[in-house]
Amino acid sequence: MPSKWNTIIWLRFGHFVVGPALIVYCLFFEEFTSTDVALMAIGFFLFDSLGLQIGGHKLFSHQSFYTFKWVETALAYLSLMSGQGSPIIWAAIHQGLHHKHTDKELDPHSPNKGFWTSFIAWPWKIERVPFRSVPWLFNKKHILPIHKYYTFIFISTWVAGWLLLGTTKFVSFLVIPSVLSISFAGVMSYFLHTEKSYFFDFLFITYRSFKSEDNAKNSIILGMLSFGTGFHNNHHVYPDRSNVGIKWYEFDPSVLIIPLLRKRKN
Repeated sequence: MPSKWNTIIWLRFGHFVVGPALIVYCLFFEEFTSTDVALMAIGFFLFDSLGLQIGGHKLFSHQSFYTFKWVETALAYLSLMSGQGSPIIWAAIHQGLHHKHTDKELDPHSPNKGFWTSFIAWPWKIERVPFRSVPWLFNKKHILPIHKYYTFIFISTWVAGWLLLGTTKFVSFLVIPSVLSISFAGVMSYFLHTEKSYFFDFLFITYRSFKSEDNAKNSIILGMLSFGTGFHNNHHVYPDRSNVGIKWYEFDPSVLIIPLLRKRKN
């Protein structure tokens, strides 16, 4: 296992342990206000919705749209702060393992491997990151430093956030959104690929619109909350679509944002 990937998964695991500990501390010893709730929402939108879902997923992994270099740099940084690793590594695993081997042995977070592995422990199962699956990202020299110095950037942002914002607002703006982002990804990885999960299917309104060789399902609720990713059956059949909502009742909120970022391909 590459040392860089090893560093990233331990950082991910570490912050997934430290994060909840800080949240529990704030719940018992600090006072959450409406401002803190607003900071949570803003942080989750920036790091998960905008950074990971639109940037790391639709832009870097699937090239669903083209944008300006400064936008790519900003989205790469926001994706990094979701706590899910370098955006290049995330995209390589997503394309080269998850999409290429969906619900098969080499799919790292398939529910076939059990809830714990699918939800959080899957990084320890990866022996090699398939960088060759995303060669276009290594031509983007403006985002390579974010990949190279991921650990330093992530930790220094957290330290700066703690010093500038104080404990409660730091936890609200940076810690809770990243913990939620990882948890959200784990929920979708497991339940949207589990063939039968009656309570979840009822609660989140899941269904399949297209026949496919995998078990991916759509969810009306998760589709909206995840800026399209939760329309997972649609996504696996049409992975390069920027608007993953296909039926009239499938609303992908990224359609409100991507047109503002898009530029024509040169």
